[in-house]
Amino acid sequence: MANLVKVVLIEDYMAKNKLSKTKFSQLCKISSATLDRVLSCGNYSVIALFRIARVLEVEVHQLFN
Repeated sequence: MANLVKVVLIEDYMAKNKLSKTKFSQLCKISSATLDRVLSCGNYSVIALFRIARVLEVEVHQLFN
């Protein structure tokens, strides 16, 4: 199954802001494991996506392909 989340948005944001996965997950108030699941098309929650969208300053629907 292809990853439905636009991982590139997250990776670009982290690179632009020189954030590690750990620091980004802290900003989002999610665990590093949850961030890893989002990035690898694992099982993640809607709440995690809303938190990521908040940090990225995008609407949740913009996270999807």
